[in-house]
Amino acid sequence: MAAIAIVGSVNRDLHLRVDSLPRPGETVLAEEVAVTTGGKGANQALAVIAAQGICHLVAAVGDDSAGAAVLETLRTHGVDTTQLHQLTGSPTGTAVVTVDSHGENNIVVASGANLALTADQVGTSLQAIPDVTTVLTQCEVSPAVVIAAADHARASGARFVLNLAPYRGTDLSVLKQCDPLVVNEVEAAALATELELDTDDLGELALGLAQLCQSVVITVGADGAWCARGSTATSVPAPVAEVVDTTGAGDAFVGALTAFLDRTDDLVQACRAGVDAGSRAVQHRGAQP
Repeated sequence: MAAIAIVGSVNRDLHLRVDSLPRPGETVLAEEVAVTTGGKGANQALAVIAAQGICHLVAAVGDDSAGAAVLETLRTHGVDTTQLHQLTGSPTGTAVVTVDSHGENNIVVASGANLALTADQVGTSLQAIPDVTTVLTQCEVSPAVVIAAADHARASGARFVLNLAPYRGTDLSVLKQCDPLVVNEVEAAALATELELDTDDLGELALGLAQLCQSVVITVGADGAWCARGSTATSVPAPVAEVVDTTGAGDAFVGALTAFLDRTDDLVQACRAGVDAGSRAVQHRGAQP
């Protein structure tokens, strides 16, 4: 049966809810505190499961209580964690997420075991997963791991999806494989600067990036998303939603988009599924419901 393999990060998240985000040098009091499972890899894996996809997660956690807790969460929700490595000597990744009364956030991540995951481990793990039709990765793991995921997708004939977040410069050979490349407005602008694409129009930017990738999706928050393949760019609006917390909305989008694409190869409809998932995600607290 067709399956999605996600190569990505797993964190234990500390969520702090405040009235307003602290300015440099300012101390504010948190109104609520919660500890949850997070990391882009884990968030997107659960989003794939929520969209009725079959998901295997290739990742790393520490041999610690935080790692045991996130493993239990992922397994309980149906993510296959057979290829999730528990490493001795590297702590499970940790993120501190501060969210204000308007749903805006700032996030600090200590990567821990996420950056200890090696390209060799990823290659071996992906080979051990049967019937992989899509490989999805992000940039909370090392560049070598992203390349290993792309290499496996190319060799096996699987679709390769790259969520270029957090943004970093990426080899053109990797970008050429992306179907799609998924970026937000900020990441798209940074990539455009790097590639010397001179336009402020998101539709034109999507078309420009689509000449370097097999397809591209640019998320634009409450305005939805742009998607492009070949010479066609399409704007997909978002429904009006009451914003409680924007944490994880992008991951919800990417997971739903990938699950839909894995079934249909319809980029516009997949983008609509992603927009709907992201809109639902901003209506609850935390990266995962």
